[in-house]
Amino acid sequence: MKSTIEVKMFESDEQVSGYDFGVVRALSDVNVDQYDFPVVSVEGNSVQDIVDDVEKRLSR
Repeated sequence: MKSTIEVKMFESDEQVSGYDFGVVRALSDVNVDQYDFPVVSVEGNSVQDIVDDVEKRLSR
């Protein structure tokens, strides 16, 4: 049984907390230490790589 996943886009990284993980354009664009969740970068990854990484993190 698959669970529902909520996706939300933010224009800035202010007041972003309480999520299971985040997806960013590039890790160099953000300060990952400010988040209370893991961050996945899309830079240099295929869509399938990103999906696999997100699924792996969700199954933990």
